[in-house]
Amino acid sequence: MRGGSFAVRPTGSAVVLRALLRQHRRLFLAGVSIALGVGYLAGTLGLLDRIGAGLDQLASATADAADVVIEGDVAYESSLEQVRRLVPAEVATTALEVEGVESASHRLEDVALILDPEGKPVAAPGLSEQPLGVNWPEDTEVSNLDLVAGHEPARSDEVVIDAHSAERAGVGVGDKVRRRQGEGG
Repeated sequence: MRGGSFAVRPTGSAVVLRALLRQHRRLFLAGVSIALGVGYLAGTLGLLDRIGAGLDQLASATADAADVVIEGDVAYESSLEQVRRLVPAEVATTALEVEGVESASHRLEDVALILDPEGKPVAAPGLSEQPLGVNWPEDTEVSNLDLVAGHEPARSDEVVIDAHSAERAGVGVGDKVRRRQGEGG
């Protein structure tokens, strides 16, 4: 054999490894894009979970302990809210005449913003948080409201607010509270 040489063919994995090393920038950028995609997906799923939990909390917070709820027809509906027409007061009188009905309590709801001293909402309306104002129940047995301090409102200038909002607004029993009711303020 004279000055002969022979070539060794690289295995498939060695060829792939060399190609990847030659394209190191592409490999790095592909890794970064995958990491960003996974992070975006994780963030989106976390946000959706938080929104869902907030909507569940809102639905359970406004649910009364009543056996039957009579609601008006839907006047407006969107993916975030449903506005119903008022039920005439005579319906409560008629319901009380039905055998087995012990009480009938009217309930009104609307957006009610509690304002801090600077005039900014303590809890601004959002996807998972909707600051609701409701009338004080006529029959507390069928209400989900629990009074923890003070007394039920007896005059038109008295309000009861939840403990979390009171803490955020820095107010206590007997303090004056600025509020804005309804969507238009």
